[in-house]
Amino acid sequence: MGQIEEETQLINSASKQRDRGKDRDRRIAEKINRLNQASITEARRRVAQMEATIASFEKTIRDLEGWIEAEQSRPGLHAESTLANSLIQRRDTLRRSIEELKRKLAETRLFAL
Repeated sequence: MGQIEEETQLINSASKQRDRGKDRDRRIAEKINRLNQASITEARRRVAQMEATIASFEKTIRDLEGWIEAEQSRPGLHAESTLANSLIQRRDTLRRSIEELKRKLAETRLFAL
């Protein structure tokens, strides 16, 4: 009878170890899923933030173009004014920033699916 009890204990022990292994695997899978979901949520937040920034920059460009036109149409200015040059430089910088943001936005959208 002793040998049967030992074999039963070994079988029970192996079964418990398999169950613990399955539990550990399940916990790891759940943690990976939570991290993936957090990454997706963060990517979606960044997409929304970039879209808002692009819209803001585009509005600023429209405003700048109005100011540039007004400054360049002032009577008595033979050469472009310093203000107009400064506004043009600012507008061009914003356009480059928008292009860079659009590139990053396209990359980030891949993760936000």
